[in-house]
Amino acid sequence: MMITKGKKTIIAVAVIAAVCGVLAILLAFVILPKQKRNRARELIASGEYEKAYALLEELGDREAVAASKYDRAATMISAGEQEAAYALLNGLDYKDSSEKAAACLFRIQRDRLHEVKVGSSIRFGSYEQDNLSHDGMEEIQWNVLAMDGSKALIISENALDHKHFNEEYVACSWSGCSLREWLNETFYTAAFSPEHRKMIVNTLTTTDKNPDYGTSSGSNTMDSVFLLSVEEALRYFDSDGARQCYGTPYCHEAGATERDGRVYWWLRTSGQGQIDCMAVTPEGAPYTPGFCVNNDSPAVRPALWIDLDAN
Repeated sequence: MMITKGKKTIIAVAVIAAVCGVLAILLAFVILPKQKRNRARELIASGEYEKAYALLEELGDREAVAASKYDRAATMISAGEQEAAYALLNGLDYKDSSEKAAACLFRIQRDRLHEVKVGSSIRFGSYEQDNLSHDGMEEIQWNVLAMDGSKALIISENALDHKHFNEEYVACSWSGCSLREWLNETFYTAAFSPEHRKMIVNTLTTTDKNPDYGTSSGSNTMDSVFLLSVEEALRYFDSDGARQCYGTPYCHEAGATERDGRVYWWLRTSGQGQIDCMAVTPEGAPYTPGFCVNNDSPAVRPALWIDLDAN
């Protein structure tokens, strides 16, 4: 069968179109990406990191970005540039970046711990606070409530999370509540590196009866992290205004009840019955009847003792 001139033209056009299509695919998926990747390497070599990372992000090569940041941070750590290294590692999900970031943060914070006194503010450990998980955890700000030699009692400036005093609606005191377990396991591990933990003092946490109802608050415990008792909340804060506490964006998102940003925060003293636990109101007054142990209102304001001479 003879192929007419018209059909030959159609075939030629189809072949050219196919070739052009292949070339377009090669250009889009092979040639241009290779050029961008090479350009990104050149930019990294010349120290123009943000431009390089923008090109790599366009290519979807987030691992290359992470690898570059990790390597840069390692160089900075060796040079003693802890803050710059931490800025690169915080929030980075690559190899052991989380551990390296925590170690950097400890060295940064340890160097700042001088002239600590009652009423001062320090940064120690880190926890999610701005509710933007992609940028890593934020340093925790603590207020110094008391000093005993080289040891300092500190409480978080803001409420950091929202948890029930106890997950089940059953009679319980501080020694057996789920919040004590969470503070000394989940929070303790998340907020503090191994180096931070060496400075945290395992403390005898005493209990006191409810001042209005005489309810027992259970047995004494040994804790790394704890809640204040009502007696401590009254002793260490000289007014309701001083006891007022704001929640972080993360804490609010988790469900803490707030009033103009201020929150209720749990104490470890039992309420009018052992199905209840005391809390401080948004106005800063200890609420002696307390809330039922699985109430959704109060937030968590951790406290702990640290030894400034440790490590």
